[in-house]
Amino acid sequence: MEQVRLIGLTAALSFLIWIVADYSLSDTATLQLALEPFPASSETRVYVRDDSQRICEAVVTGKRALISTLQSQQKPLPVRVPVAIRTPGDHDLDIKEALMSAKGELGDIIVQDVDPPELPIRVDHDKVVTMPVFVRPGTLDYDGPIAVDPTEVEVTMSELDYAKLNPEDRRVVLDPDEYLRTAPRGEFQSRPVPLRSVVGGYSVQLNPDFVTVKFKLSEQLQEMTISAVPIKIEASLDIFNRYRVEVREPGTILTQPLTVKARSEVLERIRSDAVRIYGVISVTAADKAELDQYRYQKPQFNLPDGVELASDPEPIEFRLVPLSKETVAP
Repeated sequence: MEQVRLIGLTAALSFLIWIVADYSLSDTATLQLALEPFPASSETRVYVRDDSQRICEAVVTGKRALISTLQSQQKPLPVRVPVAIRTPGDHDLDIKEALMSAKGELGDIIVQDVDPPELPIRVDHDKVVTMPVFVRPGTLDYDGPIAVDPTEVEVTMSELDYAKLNPEDRRVVLDPDEYLRTAPRGEFQSRPVPLRSVVGGYSVQLNPDFVTVKFKLSEQLQEMTISAVPIKIEASLDIFNRYRVEVREPGTILTQPLTVKARSEVLERIRSDAVRIYGVISVTAADKAELDQYRYQKPQFNLPDGVELASDPEPIEFRLVPLSKETVAP
């Protein structure tokens, strides 16, 4: 019985020794890795320039159990590799050196060789600058310029992208029309409007990412043509007592078609004769300098508030003709 117990103890001890030996023995294997570079600084960005070279094969040596574990994981095996602080631009990362620096990613192994040996990367930094807000003209009509507050915002963007910008593109463009189109017309308004996080075609971060816009949309005006607006002649009594104002076509009623524009409710009042429009030709003493000579003068119209001319009025041709001595008032 004692002999059986001794044989069992010997077998267990041999199995334990075999396990310990197996875990302590080294092994060499080739692993397929998918490299994920990450920056050493939060202000730094790292990109792989050629994704086809992100996959590499590494010959590694380590404890047999660790090598076996790595081999059993997914292929290619994702591995994060650190990138030390570098100047912005294109660089070639030494993969073997980076893998040896990636402590904890592959465990306690030695990298013997890597194919390909280098990973093409692009290093970039965040650049923080202040840029003005530029209001791009749209299709809406405004009474006066649009005011924005603040007039400048903080922009965080790629240092490489910033270097590509033309000086005139270093601004945040605001397109207000789509946000202000439904605002009441003819009233001063103040509204928050979001800014697009793009400068010169490059994605950016903005602080703040909106501005307050102060504006007044022009009122929507409609046009209407009045077929016959009466034209009056105005002059002093001295002129009327001594001269006759004669238009080119005497005997006709002096009228003129006129196109005006205003809000629809104002135009309706004009149609209903609630508002009367007429034109005036003013004859002054200066017109006596060239008697019997026809001259042109544009009439002035008594436009009510909110009404404006849609086109220039036609000039009226007239002259002053002296009255005969018998008809001149003393």
